[in-house]
Amino acid sequence: MADQEWYTIQELADLLNVSYTKVRNAVATLINIKAVTNRENPQDNRIIQVHKDSLSKVKDAVFGA
Repeated sequence: MADQEWYTIQELADLLNVSYTKVRNAVATLINIKAVTNRENPQDNRIIQVHKDSLSKVKDAVFGA
């Protein structure tokens, strides 16, 4: 799953085969509690990217583990 260093919410939704909204909500919660490494996209600061080291936390949040 971790083929690249940074993932957008849409890329995570596609990888996990769930809706964009579900991933967006999970990522927002994790960002608020500072549980994931994230950044704004260098080319477009509206896009949030999540670091590959945080993917397991996103997956757990999305699937309720």
